[in-house]
Amino acid sequence: KGVIGIVASRLIEQYYRPTVVLTESQGKAVGSARSVKGFDVYEAINACSDLLEQFGGHMYAAGLSMPLANVDAFRERFEAVVRKTYRNSGLRLLQTLWRTSRAAREFANLAAAERRGLPCTPPRSCSEVRRFGLVFSSTLITGFVRDTTSLKAALVQLPRGDSSGTRRALATALGRLLAQLHERGLLWCTPMPRNVLVEGPLAAASLVLCDLPAVVAFRGAVPSRHALLDLYDASASPSRRAEWTATERFRILLGYHDGDRIKARASWRVLARRSRSSNRWRKNLSMALRTYILRRSTDDRAELAP
Repeated sequence: KGVIGIVASRLIEQYYRPTVVLTESQGKAVGSARSVKGFDVYEAINACSDLLEQFGGHMYAAGLSMPLANVDAFRERFEAVVRKTYRNSGLRLLQTLWRTSRAAREFANLAAAERRGLPCTPPRSCSEVRRFGLVFSSTLITGFVRDTTSLKAALVQLPRGDSSGTRRALATALGRLLAQLHERGLLWCTPMPRNVLVEGPLAAASLVLCDLPAVVAFRGAVPSRHALLDLYDASASPSRRAEWTATERFRILLGYHDGDRIKARASWRVLARRSRSSNRWRKNLSMALRTYILRRSTDDRAELAP
């Protein structure tokens, strides 16, 4: 037990990754954590606090203890936090010069969603390693939402066109979630199943936002011409056609329009005439205009105000 801190430090030297070393003592798992520059290991452990009996420390070192039965759950959750570390190299590194880091953008976007009362993983903190104006890595830490799986994983579990109606219910829920964002002034920009968590049993689940890498804020509701950008990515792009059946994609539009079939059919016809390249061009233009010229990104204090 007395050497686990030394072991953790040696592992950091060898692998340069946030490290937790555990050992069994008096029927419990006790351990020591060490971190690398820019990663707040204390906050990462704090995101797992409901699994622990005790913990304490600071940004670069911490100690903890937990029941042996919680070790596997702790490992899974801690690794999920560490996976939210974005590392840049090559051209991607050069593109970060004097720009906001990916983790900082996601933190601001999740904070904007949280302030607007939208269901999302609560943002806790973000950090970055920046040298000479370049972001070599950045880390986002969010609170943990129990009993969840990604919507993408849920769709893999359920066969296309399943007779239970679960996939159709998830499609409707996705449309309603997208409508909530637009009503509260947020253009999602990446409305994809991998960016959504399914909370609770699939048959009666609610959806939670977990990844918001590129959000554009509006002072009022998102205008319909901009809303179509999200609706295309959520229901009409080639990737969504591969993931959802036509019936399920129409359910997304029905959920978005609160069951109004006339509006859903109108959106379906408009989206059917749109190509992936044209939608991407329009989205990139809108993001560039509102984020860099009109300053409507979610890190604008005025946009974050309730």
